[in-house]
Amino acid sequence: KDGNMRKLARQNKAYMENVKLAVETYVMDCLHKKVFRFMCALSTANDAALNKMTRNLSGTRHEDLGLNQAQCQNVPRARREMSQLNRFTTPLEKLYCLRRTILTLSSTSSLEQDGMTADDLLPLLIFLVIKSDIPNWLGNLAYMAHFAPRTASEEFVFVLSSFEAGVQHVKDGHVKN
Repeated sequence: KDGNMRKLARQNKAYMENVKLAVETYVMDCLHKKVFRFMCALSTANDAALNKMTRNLSGTRHEDLGLNQAQCQNVPRARREMSQLNRFTTPLEKLYCLRRTILTLSSTSSLEQDGMTADDLLPLLIFLVIKSDIPNWLGNLAYMAHFAPRTASEEFVFVLSSFEAGVQHVKDGHVKN
């Protein structure tokens, strides 16, 4: 009903997209308890199996995954960042948390010079999944995949698919202790 807002939205497509994203984020924040609880309930059995596997792999060292000490330099900081995942309520916030986790992993000076490839990233994410204390990985991933903003960037698609690959690798039993 606000004429100024309508005028701005017609003149500036980016403004309208930001308004839509704000509304979508607000709605997801309001619906979080019901929707997230439902998503977690759907994946309870699979999350329990994954948690059992990660407990059994808790003694896994970075060498077991072919990682060297330099690659693992920022794993503790990345783990702290990732441990915040369940504190966030919207899919967008959760995606930003996972994005910050990957940025933390790739911020070592040796990796900044050489660059980090997806082949370097996957073992680090697998190691983080094993060492994390997140009991509802599959519920979180399903929540983000189904309810992420439709305008999510390719970077967020990469972040989500990278973590899905790490979780799937552990879930499928490809990690041996």
